Amino acid sequence: MPLLSPLLFGISANLDALLIGMSYGLRHVRISFVQSLAISLITFLGSFLSVGLGKGLAPILPAQVTSCIGSVLLILFGGYLLLKFFTRKGTEQTSSETVFTKQARVSPTRSEVLLLGVLLSLNNIGIGFGTGMTGIPMMPTMIVTLFLSLTFLILGNRLGTSRILTKIAAIADPLSGLLLICLGLLERLI
Repeated sequence: MPLLSPLLFGISANLDALLIGMSYGLRHVRISFVQSLAISLITFLGSFLSVGLGKGLAPILPAQVTSCIGSVLLILFGGYLLLKFFTRKGTEQTSSETVFTKQARVSPTRSEVLLLGVLLSLNNIGIGFGTGMTGIPMMPTMIVTLFLSLTFLILGNRLGTSRILTKIAAIADPLSGLLLICLGLLERLI
């Protein structure tokens, strides 16, 4: 049970890395291990800072208040991802097609690796801040996050042409949203 919360955070925070890896894989553009590691380390740093900030604010407020705020933030962010998916569902493009279209004319240059890492870490700021306030253990959470970021980038890139992974990409937002809601509820109940 102690690793369940870090695992849920790691999965929900890194589903975008899977999508980015897939977008390159679909175009047969290979992201090297070193590039994947660089992107993952930048994402790790952003996640570390946001979780640390949440943990830093936690002592200022009573424990029940910070836990409640953190859980509510996670649930709200998860709800936002679900709402984003369902409001976009009626349009012609799914969330995965939108990601692939946006990434269609790029190649993994050094500046792009840096930009992808920064964008993925910015994506994790809200999640990390809320997670830090809930009191989830920081080191296991960060290790799981780094490992899953690297794994999802490499896996998505290598298997990007698979029809199964393309279908999974279409439900990344609601899946991530459900995981965040579960994480928020789990932290509230513990």
